[in-house]
Amino acid sequence: MTTTLTLEPEFLNSLNSENTRLSYQNDIKGFMEFANVTNLTGTSRDDILRWKEHLMMVGGRDGEPSAPYTVARKLSSLKAYFSFLAEHRNHPNPFTDIKAPTRVVKNERQILDVQEIEEMISQTSSSQSAPLHAALIATNFYAVLRLNEFLKARIEDFYREKNLYFLKVRTKGNKFQIKEIPYPAVERILAYLEWMKSQGRDMNPKNYLFRPSRNNHQGEINIDKALNPRTVNKLLKKYSLASGIMKNISSHSGRASAITNYLNLTELENNVADIYGAKMLAGHSKISTTEIYDKKRRDIMNKGKLTHLYKKIG
Repeated sequence: MTTTLTLEPEFLNSLNSENTRLSYQNDIKGFMEFANVTNLTGTSRDDILRWKEHLMMVGGRDGEPSAPYTVARKLSSLKAYFSFLAEHRNHPNPFTDIKAPTRVVKNERQILDVQEIEEMISQTSSSQSAPLHAALIATNFYAVLRLNEFLKARIEDFYREKNLYFLKVRTKGNKFQIKEIPYPAVERILAYLEWMKSQGRDMNPKNYLFRPSRNNHQGEINIDKALNPRTVNKLLKKYSLASGIMKNISSHSGRASAITNYLNLTELENNVADIYGAKMLAGHSKISTTEIYDKKRRDIMNKGKLTHLYKKIG
């Protein structure tokens, strides 16, 4: 059955990007087609549980199980919409005590340490747009931000307060947050902004912070548009390969790397990882989400320890 889906405009407007809106629509449409319904009226808790079981058993490609992260995302989309309907339209919310599978944090192959990040940045020096590329890599891997958050930021959103720098970003749920930007990213962003001025670019505070150095289709320089996320991901793959980093790198690796490196550095300084601080920086609503990153980090650190101990006594 083909389902024509029209979500509440007020709900769609609360989502901060067209890609997010499309993703929510596809997820909710998928549920409706599975349940063989044309609207969500009368949806029961059992309907959602059956869909969850379907996704976990045969809901992936070629009848394979969907990945836990995919199941969690689809359930999250449906839950968010039912929560909106319950709050704004007095619609019954059937999402009672339905838990999503544990989301798996990006595996260790995708996490970069500080040395690897700096090696990637060093590879940008031969590019005509080196300051832009260096700033993008540094912001992606040092600041605890999602790609879409810093690509949508304006020049005026990046500011200094005493000796610290901050970026005002629009986060999930269409909310604004102030994020502290660490020094390794700050110095690259400042160098990039100086380079932009030297290129005669329009530095109006309302312009996007990160902009293309040229328009491949029109050849124009003074253009004001946000960088395409695909462009950034291509750059990350290019410079990771140039650095000899044989990992599956994408913009999604950035947040995981920033959180993991923060935990490692605080543990190095204080002999204990600052999980609560990482939670606040990441904007996680639950400490258990941050603890998943810490567990993955410790799993990486513990690899080879048993072999090493036996070699010492051998």
